[in-house]
Order: sequence, then structure tokens, then C-alpha cells
Amino acid sequence: MDTTGMCLELYYQLKSKATIVVWLIDEETRRHVAALTDHDNGNYWDRMFVKLTAGIHRIRIDGRRSPNYCGMSIDDVVVQPCHRFG
Repeated sequence: MDTTGMCLELYYQLKSKATIVVWLIDEETRRHVAALTDHDNGNYWDRMFVKLTAGIHRIRIDGRRSPNYCGMSIDDVVVQPCHRFG
């Protein structure tokens, strides 16, 4: 998709050092980290908001759980023009 002027928003919960990474993959299949979070926020929902790099990209969201406890949730993923977020 053309990510020029676009933003990504999602809500997440992480427990015990789980990690969420948002990747942008360009036409030459090079990967760029657009956002990363790895703090333990317990039972609370946090918002991730990212202004995406201009160009043609695929967006990939990876979740990596902690080896000792699995606790990760992602919800309400939206990609739209940044000005529409207000």
C-alpha cells in the first residue's frame, strides 16, 4: 500500500516482557522497524501510534512472547491518513 501521509494506530496489552514490532517492508523486501514496544503494562490497554514512512510498503506486525509467560493482546488496528486521527 502507499503509506505516504498514513498513520497506524493499535491498542495492546503486554505481560512479562512480550514484544510487539511493526515492520514496513519495501518493494525490494527490505525491512524497516516503524515501531517497537516491550514494556510490561499488565492488564491495561496502551495505544501505539506511528506515522508511517512515505512510499509503497507492506505492513507487518510481529508479536514475540516471553519464554516464561504468555500474555499479549492486540486490538483495533487502523491504518488511515494521519489527518483523520485529529
